[in-house]
Amino acid sequence: MTGPVVINGGSISTTISTGIAFDVNAGSSTITYTGTISYSGSSTGRTVEVTGRTGGTVTLSGNISTSVGTGINVANNTGGTIVFSGASKSLSTGANTAITLSSNTGATINFTGGGFALTTTGGAGFTATGGGTVNVTGAGNTINSSTGTALNVVSTTIGASGLTFQSISSSGGTSTGIILNNTGASGGLTVTGDGSNTSVGGNSSGGTIANKSGSDLSYTTGVGIYLNNTRNVVLRRMTINGTNQNHGIRGFLVTNFILEYCTVGGTNGTNTANNGTDDY
Repeated sequence: MTGPVVINGGSISTTISTGIAFDVNAGSSTITYTGTISYSGSSTGRTVEVTGRTGGTVTLSGNISTSVGTGINVANNTGGTIVFSGASKSLSTGANTAITLSSNTGATINFTGGGFALTTTGGAGFTATGGGTVNVTGAGNTINSSTGTALNVVSTTIGASGLTFQSISSSGGTSTGIILNNTGASGGLTVTGDGSNTSVGGNSSGGTIANKSGSDLSYTTGVGIYLNNTRNVVLRRMTINGTNQNHGIRGFLVTNFILEYCTVGGTNGTNTANNGTDDY
């Protein structure tokens, strides 16, 4: 299919066990869909997939929801822009990753308009690896990944608009709660909490990261928040507590870091050999 594709309104809903509710594969034409997308099939199905794009813009401006499955996958795009701008982007994916962005060198992925709610029970919440540029903007964006890594951005540029979340939570298990590793020289991560509480220690409205276990000197396990070669990180009204085997917050080569109205307590680091080393 060539030329722009515009679908104004409508609703896509599927329960097919291994299907994809909305699939865009390859091409560079402009594609716009303003209707809703929902998936409620099985743990192996997917809500949205965009792969192999070389240019153009794909815009999904309706609400997106799933109660099961593998969420949204954007992968192997060498160009173009993919925009998710609906007022509600609610994904509950259990042990699966809710948002997977991988190997999108040359492409930009934007989540705008807020209403971004990711819930998993052991799966990662939001992961962006292997290139490309990503932005998350708007109010009310949340990730609650239970024991999984809530936010994982590795070798992917955080765009000038940054990543903005109201709260990010991950407690228990081995997976590091938040990982920002080689995220470029543009934007950064901002966790706002409720935006109003200014008490000492805050009120945890920015989320809780707690009780991470794992191998000594690892950064993917046993760390509350890991920051490496990243910038413009603002954490407000968060709580990092319990026993985090390696560190509560561990950072290297971080430019511009603000920790405000937060509580860092419990036991962070159970082996003094971990202190002062960047040899993983």
